[in-house]
Amino acid sequence: MRANTPSTSDLIITITNLNATDNIDITGYCLSESVSLTACMWSPTKPSNYTFSNITEGIPINKTLYVWAKDTAGNISNSLSATTTITLPDITKPVITTFTTPPISASQTIPVEISATDNSGSIASYCITETNNIESCVWDVQKPSTYSFASAGNKTLYVFAQDAAGNVSDSKSLSVAILFTLNVSIIGKGSVHSSPMGDIACISGSNLACSGLFENAAEVILTASPEITTSIFTGWDAPGCTTSTCRVIMSDNINVTAVFALAPKNKLTLEANTGYNELTDAYKNATSTIYSMSTELTESWSLNDKKDIVLTGGYLADYKTRLGFTTLNGKLTIINGSLRVVGVKIK
Repeated sequence: MRANTPSTSDLIITITNLNATDNIDITGYCLSESVSLTACMWSPTKPSNYTFSNITEGIPINKTLYVWAKDTAGNISNSLSATTTITLPDITKPVITTFTTPPISASQTIPVEISATDNSGSIASYCITETNNIESCVWDVQKPSTYSFASAGNKTLYVFAQDAAGNVSDSKSLSVAILFTLNVSIIGKGSVHSSPMGDIACISGSNLACSGLFENAAEVILTASPEITTSIFTGWDAPGCTTSTCRVIMSDNINVTAVFALAPKNKLTLEANTGYNELTDAYKNATSTIYSMSTELTESWSLNDKKDIVLTGGYLADYKTRLGFTTLNGKLTIINGSLRVVGVKIK
């Protein structure tokens, strides 16, 4: 008996030159992978092929066949054997069994965990990509443990596995939110807080809590608060922000600057946008009233313009609230006119 080597896509081998003789007649044949006759399934016709089962794809395997013949009297021949090598093509795709990452990350480089199986027992290479297309793959023979995004935002990752035969798995995907950074800086004296998320609580003179991480499309409200005894808020260095609150929609990394200025120490009206740091200058332009911040004014003041002035002190920098006193530290001289003071101490 001689066995032909099958094609790489065939589980069936062809039996050639199987000949048996008997003094009367051959009435049965048996082909078996077992050397024992007890496994025989007898056939009255000479077999021309044999089908092997449970052949693993892609792995060469040697198979041995044993053949017997019997006659009309039930006499059974000795066995003959032949061995053939079968290699089936590997057409089975690997399977991704595990693909995990953190759903939210402050870093553009994230850890990934991947597991895959294949009928061959091993994975040849892996691909992680942001498109569900193997044409974009850069294959890596090492299982990736991290992936780096080029930018922040809402991302989708796809993973593929490939075996040694070139079979590629179906993709497995997951979504990742790479957070955007909102940076706040302050010019002058004041603070900025964010809401509803309190990631940012930035105070002038400190870099602590001056940045926050937010998801794509998150709405962040920034509120600027001046240092109440010295400063006023003058504006944002940010597009679209015109009041002390600034609405930011996160779509990129964003830098915002809040600008504060020292409030004038003296005003002629509470609603005025400008004022004077020296009482002497305020007096020159006043008609009847001067309002002063709760601070110390170090200067000498001479009243000689025949004006009747009311000096009201103790205001915070916003000139809406009185808290404390204004202290005049210097020589006060009244030559002409009059002065009435409220909330003012004179040293």
